[in-house]
Amino acid sequence: MTATEPRPVTEGIGDVIRRHADMVYRIAFTYTKNRADTDDVFQEVFLRLCRKGNVFGGDEHIKAWLIRVTVNVCKSFLTSAWRTKTAEMTDDIPALAEEFKEVYDAVHALNPKYGIPVYLHYFEGYNVAEIAGVLSLNENTVKSRLHRARSILKKRLKGDYADV
Repeated sequence: MTATEPRPVTEGIGDVIRRHADMVYRIAFTYTKNRADTDDVFQEVFLRLCRKGNVFGGDEHIKAWLIRVTVNVCKSFLTSAWRTKTAEMTDDIPALAEEFKEVYDAVHALNPKYGIPVYLHYFEGYNVAEIAGVLSLNENTVKSRLHRARSILKKRLKGDYADV
């Protein structure tokens, strides 16, 4: 195996969950907007990971798979018949650094089609091509959504971060 080939995953499922739990939780929370539903999505994503087994080529493959599955589970959850017949409860996301809370809240308030690319780009460090691949979108669509999201965020956060 050369240095450029991805390493097979040899770690336990617990290690994967510990490393990627925050990312999955925040993506799910961006879609569902409350803890109870986010917990359900979180559980379903990691149950699917357990069922999938050790077939990943490396950490980046696991991370991309988790993002894709989280988005898909959220979309399925939000369009389910059960969901449309229940009352929504809102909640704040736990354990977020105080310095990022206001910005994250503004990102969280965005429509998920804008919020997820922004979250992946700025909080998870993905580039446009990676986001496009993970979300199964065209790169130009991702660029457009990031641009629109920045415009919306600029208006919402105007004054708070004027000198940034």
